[in-house]
Amino acid sequence: MRSDLWSLFGVLACVLIAGCSGGSAPTVPQPSFSSGPVVLGRGTVAVVDRQPSVTKVLIFPPHSDTFTGELSIHTSRQIANSAAFDRRGRLFIGLNDPSAGGKYEVLEFNVQTLKLVRDITNLPSWSRSSVATDDENVLYVNTKSLVGGDIKLYRPGETKPSIEIKDHHSPVAMTVASGSLWVGFEGAFADALARYRLRSTIERGLRRSATICR
Repeated sequence: MRSDLWSLFGVLACVLIAGCSGGSAPTVPQPSFSSGPVVLGRGTVAVVDRQPSVTKVLIFPPHSDTFTGELSIHTSRQIANSAAFDRRGRLFIGLNDPSAGGKYEVLEFNVQTLKLVRDITNLPSWSRSSVATDDENVLYVNTKSLVGGDIKLYRPGETKPSIEIKDHHSPVAMTVASGSLWVGFEGAFADALARYRLRSTIERGLRRSATICR
C-alpha cells in the first residue's frame, strides 16, 4: 500500500531533508517545513522564514538560540521549499515559481560571508523539487520532466548537470544516507523506493513498489 512505502521512506528522509518557515510578521522564527531546521554537521542551523515578498534565512551558530547571520531573498512569486548544507558550509535553497512560465531555481550561499556564490536556473517549475548534497559536495536536484522525472547532479561550481538519473516515475523525495542516494518515486499506479550509488546512475538493487488501491 502507498502508506507502507512512504512510512519506510520517511525514516530515511528525516536524516537530511529539512527546513522551516513562518508567518508574515513573526517575532520568533516558526517552523514551516515539516521536518524542522536544516543543520550543518558541526551544529550550525539555518531556519527559512517565508514571508509574502521576501524569504529570510536565519543562521544560528552551534549551541545558540540567537541568530548571527541573515540572508534575504526578495521575491514576489518564488516559494522556498527545500534547503540543504554541504560539508564546506555552503547552504542551498530551492525556490519554486508556480506562476505561468515559472521556473525552479537553486541558490548557493557561503554561510561565512553570506554571499551568493552560485545560481542554478531554468529548471522546470515543480513544487515537489528539492535539494540534497553528499560527502563530496555534489548537489542533487529532483525535477519533473515530460515523462516521469530526473535527478540532476551538479559538481561544485557547475551550473549544468554532470549526471542525470532518469525514470518513468516522478521523483518526489530524496535523501543521501548510508553511502547511497535514496529516492521516493510516485507513479500513476504504483510508488517506488530506489537506492542509487552516489554520483552515479547505477541503481543498487533496492526498488520496492506498492500498488495503489482505487
